[in-house]
Amino acid sequence: MAEKILNYETNGTLTIKNIVEKIQVRCTYQDDENSNNKMNGIFHFDILPKEYSKLMGIHGKEFKYIGDNGVYIVGEITGNSYLFQINNRKLELYFKFDEIEKWIGYTENNTHKLDIYFDVPYISLFDRGHEFGRGKAILEFVQPSLNLFCKPYKINIINSFKKENNYSNQILIDKTISFIIKTNLDLVPFRTKLVDIGKDFSEVLNCLSFLIHHKINWYSYNAYGYDAENKLTETLFYKQRKYNCGKELNIEENYEFKNLFKSKCISEIINGYLKLNKNEMLKLNRLINSFLTIKEMGYFESKFITAFSVLEGICKLIKEKKKIKLNNNIKTNDFISSILNKINVMHDFAAKNKNQNLRWIITDYRNDLMHFNTINEFDIPSLYDEYKKMMFLCRKLILWYINKKYINLPFPSKKF
Repeated sequence: MAEKILNYETNGTLTIKNIVEKIQVRCTYQDDENSNNKMNGIFHFDILPKEYSKLMGIHGKEFKYIGDNGVYIVGEITGNSYLFQINNRKLELYFKFDEIEKWIGYTENNTHKLDIYFDVPYISLFDRGHEFGRGKAILEFVQPSLNLFCKPYKINIINSFKKENNYSNQILIDKTISFIIKTNLDLVPFRTKLVDIGKDFSEVLNCLSFLIHHKINWYSYNAYGYDAENKLTETLFYKQRKYNCGKELNIEENYEFKNLFKSKCISEIINGYLKLNKNEMLKLNRLINSFLTIKEMGYFESKFITAFSVLEGICKLIKEKKKIKLNNNIKTNDFISSILNKINVMHDFAAKNKNQNLRWIITDYRNDLMHFNTINEFDIPSLYDEYKKMMFLCRKLILWYINKKYINLPFPSKKF
């Protein structure tokens, strides 16, 4: 999705940690509506404050800013510019912000219910398709929205349009993806509930990233609070740069994946993931993150080593989960093969020499790369076939670890 830079201006008070406290300053800032990659701005001191000497050379200092328009910004100073002319001295501080929020209260009624719209990069797998509309609608969706049931939340994935006119008066259609969570506060304060749901939703997206084989996370949300009579009580817009939201994903999914990637399948896999204990989830996330970075690597050797490490790692997690007892001095080939046999997962890695039991080519090549033996006896096309076997097996084993019912869910596309 193309960048959509929006520019803002407000006056307000600036506090810089251990430097200045609540000084008035004009602020201009810009933000890419479709990601969290560009969040920066400038503090403009049109008249030098008495503390101006303290404001020079404060690169990296943290700040908080409260704007008259209700915006609250947290970030750090990245540089400064000092303009000196006759009767005109100005100071500008450049900054990047890590968080921005804007709260609006409408009534004094207590908030009972909450709707949150999380924004993520555009993912074509969740696109409902569109066609020219009938009647007043310019475009209409072809498919219904997708619902996920991830305890304790029901999550609705919506695909929407933003219509704009450009300078040539053409209509531009900007497609977006949002995840909607509706829940009750259950006597938990509004902001506390939002923080909790944000963390929970990040875990959901960790698993979903694995399923679509593409790392994503949320970068902003709009939250709407309602009272017992369903009247709007408060709203909060929040955006952060803590999580790398990832890139948009446009792929043509294969038929088998498209056929299986439905609400029930996705929900049951995610719920299996959420049932993992904290230690299991932490270890699995490390493997998933490594697994997802493989397709971004440019060199086959790096792809191969990482895939082998993930394969060995998930086998170790399965060993812990199943409490499988093996000899501590067991060779890598034997270890992986033993785990696969214990859970009845088929494998057919090629052997370097049929007279040597379990001397897999993948292990020999991994050892050659890791120990710089430079044997150079390997046939690269054959190795690439073995690499693909490892990738398929890694995905199967991670799915087995989460929910073995869906062990055969394929990659969404041929590129991995």
